[in-house]
Amino acid sequence: MRRLPLVLVLAVALALTAGHAYSQQASTGAIAGVVLGPDGAQLPGVTVAVVRPDGTVVRVVSGDHGSYRVSNLPPGVFEVRPDLTGFVGQAAHAEVTAGRVTPLDLPMGLAGLAEEVNVIGSTPRGSVEAPRLSESGARDVGVALSGIAGVWKVRRAGIASDVVLRGYQGENLNVLIDGARLYGACPNNMDHTSFHVDFAEVDRVDVARGPFDMKNQGGLGGAINIVTRRSAPGFHASPRLGVGSFGFVNPSATVSLGNERVAVLAGYSYRASDPYTDGGGREFTELANYKASVSGRKAFEVNTAWGRVDFSPAASHAVQLQYTWQDAGLVLYPYLQMDALYDRASRVNLGYDKQSGVGPLQALRSQAYYTKVSHWMTDEFRVSSAPATARGYSMGTMARTETYGGKIEAALRKGIAGIEVYRRGWETTTELMMRKYQPQYSIPDVALTSFGFYGEFSQPVSDALQIDLGGRVDSVDSEADPSKAATLLYRAYHGTQETSVTDTYPSGKARLAWRALPQLTISGGIGRTVRV
Repeated sequence: MRRLPLVLVLAVALALTAGHAYSQQASTGAIAGVVLGPDGAQLPGVTVAVVRPDGTVVRVVSGDHGSYRVSNLPPGVFEVRPDLTGFVGQAAHAEVTAGRVTPLDLPMGLAGLAEEVNVIGSTPRGSVEAPRLSESGARDVGVALSGIAGVWKVRRAGIASDVVLRGYQGENLNVLIDGARLYGACPNNMDHTSFHVDFAEVDRVDVARGPFDMKNQGGLGGAINIVTRRSAPGFHASPRLGVGSFGFVNPSATVSLGNERVAVLAGYSYRASDPYTDGGGREFTELANYKASVSGRKAFEVNTAWGRVDFSPAASHAVQLQYTWQDAGLVLYPYLQMDALYDRASRVNLGYDKQSGVGPLQALRSQAYYTKVSHWMTDEFRVSSAPATARGYSMGTMARTETYGGKIEAALRKGIAGIEVYRRGWETTTELMMRKYQPQYSIPDVALTSFGFYGEFSQPVSDALQIDLGGRVDSVDSEADPSKAATLLYRAYHGTQETSVTDTYPSGKARLAWRALPQLTISGGIGRTVRV
């Protein structure tokens, strides 16, 4: 009986609150939508300013999925302006009606010369900006990323650490450079993708977790896209010198020059370090199976040079051309039984973007790229090579890989649709002293050709709830050179001597994001993807 009055009070209070809220909603309206980048990607962190008829301004910030909402607006016409560093957006006008939500998506272009923007689907992602990378004290991108929640590394040497994302690594991750695929050649992943880019090149690194990337085939654990610096109007020079423990030194310089139509960027970097030491001052070369003669050598030396041209032939059109060359000399890998005597990589990336405001089409983007890696490793500096006299090593492996591919993608108001095609060739040849250095094709000139089409769609279900859907279908041809493959051995294990196969793989995702509070978004979903 004593609880009845309290229940009545609460009921009355709730009714009054609901009535007040209903009255307020009935007399005011809202504006809501999504902020979209030049490729149709949803842009988080955009400040959206809504100017009231009386001149006062209300500001909100777009969430992880680019969505924003401004409520409790009186009826009338409002000016809406998006703002984000590096982007430019046009002011739009929206008419607010009492008791209704006015939809208004806000497309944004790039300030100055157009920049190719590579965002990993609509998956919520974290970004690491260039200052944080360069100030991390890391020798490579893999180590720098290990400071992000859910990301770790496998350190095989003083450089070239393997990235681990939610327990997945190596071939189970998509690690891209400006949206292009570059695969390391070493079968033991000594030359991970992130090794082939220098800090001075990098503008930011986008990390997307989980199997939700429909734009790129094969990311079981997630996707990492390393975005390099772009050219900019005017003259800019960025000389840098990094030094650290164990004799680490990293001088670099980047120079760019241009105007609103064309800009050119070029850069060079050198990285080197002595071997790590333990607490007693002993180098790792004294603790692993190295010869005494290796004392005094660098643990690694890497030279990298790059260039980029951005050209805008007409309004709403942009062309980008990039080239990077990297030459790593001796890299000591105490984690493994051999060291890399050299690792040489080249990559070329060509992009074209066209902004559009016709119907649902916001932008059209195309990309073509070519990457190549050559990797030679031996046990020349290990005690295992002591009996070898003819060539100085008892085992060696020459590994090569090259990849060329491209994309065509349409950015729509509520999503994207595109086609991805790429071909990856991979060959490794091993020589052993005990077999008189006769070549053994451990990877017999294998080629993968993948053709896939994909689509992603985002739609608010309510004011605080958004759904992201996506799908992809890939047809993949896998083939090995039958003249190099050990077909008889393969038949003993698998019952066939076929050296080629064609597979078709579907992928898909569904995610829900709920904005519980202005600064809190809770999301979850299911995804399926395939790695070849």
